[in-house]
Amino acid sequence: QFTSSFGGNSYVKTNMLGASAQYHLNYRFSIGARYDYAFNELTAEGENMVKNPQEIRDGNGVVVGYAPNIPALDYIKQSYFATANWYPIYGKFSMYDLGIVHFDIYALGGAGQVELESGPSDALTAGAGMAFWISQHLTSRFELRWMGYQASLISGAKEDVNLTLGTLSFGYLL
Repeated sequence: QFTSSFGGNSYVKTNMLGASAQYHLNYRFSIGARYDYAFNELTAEGENMVKNPQEIRDGNGVVVGYAPNIPALDYIKQSYFATANWYPIYGKFSMYDLGIVHFDIYALGGAGQVELESGPSDALTAGAGMAFWISQHLTSRFELRWMGYQASLISGAKEDVNLTLGTLSFGYLL
């Protein structure tokens, strides 16, 4: 699965690659586990802060030096979640003469942990998605979800982080 983040820290863009597994208890509910490994990069705003140091002035307003502008970064390294999914809507449609595609619209919730640069933090996630059966064994999922956790600032204070995540995944049905 590939996940991209929206929001959160304005200095870092996070993308994740991962894997998930779902066990369907019945046609309405499933439980699962997911793991994501994060790839982080500075956004244009983050790069601008690093490249443009802040002027240090004396009492008379004369520039006496420069201090680096280093944003407070506590980025995600990886995440682990236990999830539960609910599938209230099931349907199918014809893909012209190629065959019938079955789909589910689902809601999900989960709890887990994110490993940050500063250490682990408990996390929650919730969202919705749509799953398509491409063939008898091949499936895909499109998902939009929220993830919340606490990050540590350079000062030692905690900051609530709320991310919006978009996920595209492909899977194999046993």
